[in-house]
Amino acid sequence: MLAFRTSSNLAVAYGISVSLTMLIDTLLLALVARALWPRWRTWVLPLCVVFLWSNSAS
Repeated sequence: MLAFRTSSNLAVAYGISVSLTMLIDTLLLALVARALWPRWRTWVLPLCVVFLWSNSAS
């Protein structure tokens, strides 16, 4: 808390870290799904775009 000086700065840093974690998770999901589900490759990109859009909206 001392490095952030206020609780609102801490909340902003927490929100950014959660958003970036969800972004990385979605990108990893796309890589794994593309590698493991060859029949569903056409659906990987649209689903990941939906996930990215929903994460960026919050």
